Amino acid sequence: MSLVSPDGKFLLARDAKGQRWLYPIGGGEPQRFDRDIKPDEFIMGFSADGSLEVRARTVPVEVFKVDVASGRREAWKEITPADPAGALMVFRIVFSADGKSYAYSVSRVLSDLYVVDGLK
Repeated sequence: MSLVSPDGKFLLARDAKGQRWLYPIGGGEPQRFDRDIKPDEFIMGFSADGSLEVRARTVPVEVFKVDVASGRREAWKEITPADPAGALMVFRIVFSADGKSYAYSVSRVLSDLYVVDGLK
């Protein structure tokens, strides 16, 4: 995973050990990016305002914005599938440039239960 910031000044990438780094594209020393991203979360990308969009792997999906400079984290959106029945996971979420609209796909498992009475 490597992402370029909206202003084109930084590249966020992982090294061979899985550590996240902010690399200045114009040159300079990389900065270790060790913000509070929990093990069950992953970075979706940069938003238009330069913060990172981070999501949980839950249903409903909690999406947070994390300020790159300060590490300040705030809840941004909660996305619940229109029909949550059997929803196991919400896969890729794509936001519009203004963040007001989004699209996603859902993995679901549905089954039927049959009850039979009176068998001998």
